[in-house]
Amino acid sequence: MEAWTDDIPICRSAGIGTVNNEIYRKDGRRVEMHPMRCRYFHFRQDDFQLCTYGLFDGFCGSQVSDFAMKRLPAELLLGQLSHNSSDDAVRDVLRQAFVNVDREYIESTMEAIKARIVLREDHRESSEDRDRKLRELDLQARIGCSATAAVIVNKKLFVANVGDTRAVLCSQLPSGELRVTKLSVDHVLGNEDEDLRLSQLGLSAEQADRALNIPGYTRCLGYHDAKGGYTDVDALRSSRDEPVLAEPEISCVAIDPSFQFVVIYSRSVADCLSQVCSFSDGCGGDISHELCRIALEQFSENTTVTGVAQSVVDKIVRLHREQFEMESTTTTTPARGVDCTEREDMCLLVRNFNAKLASHRRKRSGIAAVAPTDTTNTSNASGGVMSMMHRQPEDTITSKSTTTEGSESTQGAQAAQNERKLPLLSNGRIQPYVDFSHFNREWAKAQAAAGGGAAVNGTNKH
Repeated sequence: MEAWTDDIPICRSAGIGTVNNEIYRKDGRRVEMHPMRCRYFHFRQDDFQLCTYGLFDGFCGSQVSDFAMKRLPAELLLGQLSHNSSDDAVRDVLRQAFVNVDREYIESTMEAIKARIVLREDHRESSEDRDRKLRELDLQARIGCSATAAVIVNKKLFVANVGDTRAVLCSQLPSGELRVTKLSVDHVLGNEDEDLRLSQLGLSAEQADRALNIPGYTRCLGYHDAKGGYTDVDALRSSRDEPVLAEPEISCVAIDPSFQFVVIYSRSVADCLSQVCSFSDGCGGDISHELCRIALEQFSENTTVTGVAQSVVDKIVRLHREQFEMESTTTTTPARGVDCTEREDMCLLVRNFNAKLASHRRKRSGIAAVAPTDTTNTSNASGGVMSMMHRQPEDTITSKSTTTEGSESTQGAQAAQNERKLPLLSNGRIQPYVDFSHFNREWAKAQAAAGGGAAVNGTNKH
């Protein structure tokens, strides 16, 4: 059955990169731990002048992330928001969207929740079939997902999140310095605000850690056992209210020409990058900064935003895999105790604002080389390399996509070659390169000698 969102145009200023989880084996065989649990969307609704994006990182299963991917757009794209919406109205819609999706999912599982209660109350002699069903129902009550949604409306960017699916904004100052702004909050154990909230509910740190340590979220979608079913969990029973929330934290920034791109990514992207960086002094310990640096590099090498996003993920996976292979060739303990024997699903969404893709750089410079000749590089405090990006007019809702796809890429390369051979006038037309003045003069003489029509202007050029 087709989803209702099939008719909504996707935002081509955004792209997705994904790779499935993997257990690394020394024999090189690929082994996955489970099916892909990440989901995403990126839509553009011109009728309401808004763009919206979402990324969902599931745990214990993909049911909640799949449900949220299909349902959350309905809470944002059916007229709830428009260019006339105030900031407070946008925040309210985002907040209510998360709460509604969470409630609707849990309501959709009520039959399974009731069946679990019946099985638990069944005091007859235990059977393998009963125990198996109870384990399946227990697992279903723990399924959930971390979620981040972003909305661009009225020249502002709003980001809402629960869990630890992160969002960062990459901007570039006139000096060329890279500025990274975190737009999300990790709702996990260890977050001081979240730990304080749990303590105010009557939960000690030990109780919270024992009950919530896996997956460790204090806010998420789904996860019935830590919400409506928390009274059935021994370590959570003393809580005065639901310990895990679905209400997101929301940030808002006004879009300006310094914006290069926004990256929304799953926790496993940060985990793998942090493990790789622990062996390198180039990261400086700032994972968000290093991720944006890698993305900037990929913009100069790819012709589509999807290509950028996938290249970023592929590069991190390659570095992580290489680290495993390097460690597996030694018999010593891995440096700093980092274990690179596996990685989880990785998903990364890039929304471009003003970063130049490789095709645009080629057209602007008129050469086929990837790197533009007028790009300058400077070193940042972390030791990474940053590119001074060209500025272009702000592109949020009304301008066309910067993505070049399929045959357009070939046409763009051909156009670059033509521009290299044929100089252009200021109006964009090809400069005249054949002089017909001699022909016109001789033609005029012949016509005059024959008593023909009016002479042709001998200075015309075509």
